[in-house]
Amino acid sequence: MSKKHLDELVAAKDKFTEGIRKRGAKENDIAAFWDQLLEFASYAFNKSHAAAYSVMSYYTAWLKHYYPAEFMASLLSYSIKDDIAKYVADAKGYGITVLAPDVNRSIVYTAPTKNGEIRIGLEGLKDVSVAADKLVKERKARGPYKDLRDLILRCTLIGVGKSPLESLAKSGALDGILKAESRSRRQMVENLPEYISECRKRIKAELKADETVASLLEKDSEQANARLYAMISSDTAFVLTDEVKLDEYDDNELLKLEKDFAGYYVSGSPVEKYADLIANQGAKPIAEISEAAEAVVLAGTSRISKNFRRRRTKKPCAASSLRTQPGRLRSSALLMRMRVLPLRWVKALSSV
Repeated sequence: MSKKHLDELVAAKDKFTEGIRKRGAKENDIAAFWDQLLEFASYAFNKSHAAAYSVMSYYTAWLKHYYPAEFMASLLSYSIKDDIAKYVADAKGYGITVLAPDVNRSIVYTAPTKNGEIRIGLEGLKDVSVAADKLVKERKARGPYKDLRDLILRCTLIGVGKSPLESLAKSGALDGILKAESRSRRQMVENLPEYISECRKRIKAELKADETVASLLEKDSEQANARLYAMISSDTAFVLTDEVKLDEYDDNELLKLEKDFAGYYVSGSPVEKYADLIANQGAKPIAEISEAAEAVVLAGTSRISKNFRRRRTKKPCAASSLRTQPGRLRSSALLMRMRVLPLRWVKALSSV
């Protein structure tokens, strides 16, 4: 029963009922007890477990109703990456504004703001995690990151390297800084190795020129970094050079990078620009699909996640996912038949 093997339980019915009948059980009691066993083999757990679940369900329902922003922020902070987009969509569905990650405004964890909004935290961004604490501590110690030069210099001093900085750019967490300098995310990412190299060279030059700072670095790194920062940041002649000037990523690539590094589409959705076309085809959000529906129309971006063969039949099978706005549907090719029409076909059908 604990392994939910209903077929094996049914096969043992005659032997089981005969055994308890010999012990004097009444036929009505045998039938009632057998029905309970069948239900348990489907899904059940002991009363203490059920009671704990009930209490937890009440607490969480109360928190979600009276403190929705705090509840959803907590949920987002401790969710795995695959669930972030779903919970962001849920929060928006409750009328909660979800603010994009921002290196000058986000804290380590996703948290509610004073206005009842939610600001995505830095820790949840791909490749940032440990660096998030360093970034926030540095910001509290010396104030917001003023510009890109200030950010790269301070990150180099505190040991935040290329991968976290690249993730911040691709997820949109540096947009406030980059837009102020008319730099695109793509330009920042492509030139990042050179930016870091320039800062490291300048730091080495200062350490070589001032032995007191070099010796202080071994004893008190924070104080040494503070002095290095004061010396370098005050030099207006020190600027970051762009080896290449590049336009922004195209819309699809921009959204793909946001999804990969932030866990959700920060600046929009791949299907938003086709909203009218989708509505004309009668497509529904996943949340509105009835279990009794035999056929439905969905619209979104499809991706084959893996190909494999069934163990028993050895037939080829593909696992795919369909991302809609909002939500995601996973399916197996042997469990669900999906008729996929290319966008150009849908456009042609709509014009008929």
